[in-house]
Amino acid sequence: LGEGAYGSWDALQADLRLMFRNCMTYNPAGTVYHKQAKTIQLLADKLVALNRRGVKDMRGRIADPATAQREAAAKAERKAAHMQRQASRAAAQAQKAAERQAKAAELAAAAASAGVAR
Repeated sequence: LGEGAYGSWDALQADLRLMFRNCMTYNPAGTVYHKQAKTIQLLADKLVALNRRGVKDMRGRIADPATAQREAAAKAERKAAHMQRQASRAAAQAQKAAERQAKAAELAAAAASAGVAR
């Protein structure tokens, strides 16, 4: 489109679909060519749809704002869950340490009291 080879996104998409349809017509279902044509056609349709909406930069980014927002929310939830697990582990370790200290204090008190009773 930028170089004038196609006048519209519809023209580009029609040409791409013709190419993929020919590939799937002349290569039996189940072959790698047929499968790849189907896969690439789906990808091409998504890319054309994004470009129609004005998205230009798709390098490693989620172009759809709603999808990006869902991904960010899911990432935040995973991080919160991870932090909760870490806090739970730290609390459990602190509880065990406190129990060990209490037991050591009991033993020390018992030993001191046994020494006084002699």
